[in-house]
Amino acid sequence: FWTARAAVRARRPQHYVPWMLLASQEPRTFHGLLARRSLGLAPGFAWHGEAGGDGAVAALVETGGGWRALALLQIGQPARAEAELRALWPAARGNAALLGAMLTVASRAGMTNLGAQLAGLAQGADGRPRDLARFPLPRLRPAQGFRVDPALLYALARQESNFDPAAISRAGARGLLQVMPSTAAYVANDPSFRGEGAARLHDPALSLEIGQRYMLYLANHEAVRGDLIRLLAAYNAGPGNLARWLPAAEHRDDPFLFIESIPIEETRQHVQRVLAYSWIYASRLGLPSPSLEALVRGDFPRFLGAEEVLAQGARRSVALQ
Repeated sequence: FWTARAAVRARRPQHYVPWMLLASQEPRTFHGLLARRSLGLAPGFAWHGEAGGDGAVAALVETGGGWRALALLQIGQPARAEAELRALWPAARGNAALLGAMLTVASRAGMTNLGAQLAGLAQGADGRPRDLARFPLPRLRPAQGFRVDPALLYALARQESNFDPAAISRAGARGLLQVMPSTAAYVANDPSFRGEGAARLHDPALSLEIGQRYMLYLANHEAVRGDLIRLLAAYNAGPGNLARWLPAAEHRDDPFLFIESIPIEETRQHVQRVLAYSWIYASRLGLPSPSLEALVRGDFPRFLGAEEVLAQGARRSVALQ
């Protein structure tokens, strides 16, 4: 990707397409998605069903843990069933049939975190993408409905916790969107989050609600001013850190150079992954990807609310009819 850009700046346009084609071979990455869109290539996601029929779980029934997991699901004990499946992980590494059966059951049962992990393991084994499982679409909504682009919110949950509502970071961030209790207390104007109320952040709907409120707060922060890249950097590292970096950032009005100027590698990776995941989820949801289009043009993407994104999607649908 960077070599292709350098070829254009060096006035060697004949080298642009070959290098971009090479970058496009990684269609589930930040630079790969940008390359494919720049070349006018289809994203190439596999959104067709991958789970097999009842016969696909036969290998699972043959194991004690698998049999128990299926029985627990039948009596409404999904958490205990997932624990049984996780205990089978070592055996699944060398058993393609068992791995496929576990992936089928995890996907059907809505075990989004386990399904995404198993999908990565399965792809490593045979090279086939399992996009439906790698990028699950759980039936989750913010407590007060979407005010942020749904694709962006799901992307953030995929990056922050891999859709694990029980996740707790070493720093104490909690839930799907890994919100700090102090942040939740501030954006919700509810001091109880600083104490025993912090446990409420493990409620998926509340976590999504608090997370999107924080994003809306950041969008209006002096250091962000509606810039999506800055917002994602601030979500990861804090708006105070972002404000300290900005004066030293040498990006020459180039969004890609701005990302590379972020001094913390974790934050750079966070920005790129959330953007990539948001484009992937937009594809799955049938929504537009305005940030992808902006970056392909060389513009800084703007943070858009849910209504703006959905309106763009409606206009696009009308234009295609």
